[in-house]
Amino acid sequence: MSAAMLTADWFLLGRELYYRKFEIYSMAWHQEINLENYIASSASYGGPIAIRRDDQKFVKVQGTGQPIISIFSGSGKQIASFKWTRRPIVYMGWSNDEKLICVQEDGMVVIHDMFGKYLHTFAISQKVQDAKVIDAKIFISPQNFTGIAVMTSNFKIFLVHNIQEPKTRQLSELPRSSMQPTCWSVISEESTEVLIARGLELYRLKQDEHLTSAMLEPDITNKYTSILEMAVSLNARHLALCGNEAVVLYWERDSTLLVVGKYGQKMLYSYDGTVHLVPEIDGVRIVSNTQHELLQKVPEVVQKIFRINSTDPGSFLLEASKQFQKGSHKANEYICLVKNDLQTAVNQCIEAVGYEFDTEVQKMLIRAAQFGKCFVADMRSDSYVYMCRLLRVLNAVRDPKVGIPLTVTQYPFFLKPLYVKLKCMKKKEQGLLDRLITRNNYYLALQIAKYLKMPEKEGSSHILVHWAKYKVSQSQLEEETVAREIAEKLGYTSGISYSEIASTASEYGRKN
Repeated sequence: MSAAMLTADWFLLGRELYYRKFEIYSMAWHQEINLENYIASSASYGGPIAIRRDDQKFVKVQGTGQPIISIFSGSGKQIASFKWTRRPIVYMGWSNDEKLICVQEDGMVVIHDMFGKYLHTFAISQKVQDAKVIDAKIFISPQNFTGIAVMTSNFKIFLVHNIQEPKTRQLSELPRSSMQPTCWSVISEESTEVLIARGLELYRLKQDEHLTSAMLEPDITNKYTSILEMAVSLNARHLALCGNEAVVLYWERDSTLLVVGKYGQKMLYSYDGTVHLVPEIDGVRIVSNTQHELLQKVPEVVQKIFRINSTDPGSFLLEASKQFQKGSHKANEYICLVKNDLQTAVNQCIEAVGYEFDTEVQKMLIRAAQFGKCFVADMRSDSYVYMCRLLRVLNAVRDPKVGIPLTVTQYPFFLKPLYVKLKCMKKKEQGLLDRLITRNNYYLALQIAKYLKMPEKEGSSHILVHWAKYKVSQSQLEEETVAREIAEKLGYTSGISYSEIASTASEYGRKN
């Protein structure tokens, strides 16, 4: 594979600032879904996508016409679909543990799992119910809890910092004016505040309803008449940050996507239909009717290896490996060029392979690293082995049948330790297993646990308990059949909490 082909999807946004846009999946829904008629919401870190019909669009529907919420994997494979029989939805989004959150106009918050199973409901505030919700935002609090901010018809903002233990707090109010807010966004760092724009004005709302909102002066040199969109967090539909050095804008009217660098350089893309932007920590996912793409800054180490005319050690080592595969004597010439930096070259190839989705490119870089290791005496293989293992896991969850397009950059954040009631911390791998368990993908979870040689308590036993709890919750199955399957599967596996299984069985009316 030539350097020109490997960099074909790159584009320049300033000096030495390369970005790339490449396809992750061809969407399985492409013949069924037209995003122009839907409102979509995707969970971060490659999570599921929920869609519902846009009430503002006139669309021919079959049946009763009741709203339907459909949930898909990142590859467009349908996970669930259910009718919405409650009050109108103002906002729909996802929690950090992939629960679907629907905020109604009456201030009620309804939570479902990704299979559409109802979990629970809570009210934000009586004041909110009286005033009616006109908009909402979902955010992650500094304590890593999922929070909700709502705006009422009288333009007051209310916050709930943790949907698991909802306590409502009203923010400071805007100065009186006949003008309506044009956009707003939640900032959640050391504390949670709201930025709200009203025409030319920009205000910061703090967590005290008795304080006056602070007016800010945007550092905008060009003349402007109104602030229409803000992107300061991972919530966007028409505007999204792409890393720290670019912003992505989308015009729905003509289906145009514009990527703007921090110094004003631009790249324009046209689409055949509506697209949905999903901001991530390392880029922006672009979901269209036919494709799921990732737009990101090209990682520095990838630039060093694949950039045309690169003289970095990793680039020479890759070329040496290619020539060696061909049986050419040129392999030795390239090794001589990099002989003093071979360890750096190997490390560059190992690091770069993690950023690649294409398995052929992965193999090419792994072969280069393996080839280079042969010339470095006493080089430790820890990082090489770790990356090979990590790639197998990432490729497994990226498979279209699973549909989690997780990147190597997102991996530590996706598996960020979650605080539980006992204040213990979950390990990285167990976090990934929990995501697979949530999807009822028990077999893959077991395979990963065995491959990573996880302790039974955290790996196979943990997974089998959840599988057994899922089995006893299936009311259509006969008790004897369920009991026999569980006994055969669990056998004498150590670390199994049968009390948990029995408790779940009791909840579903299985007493025997």
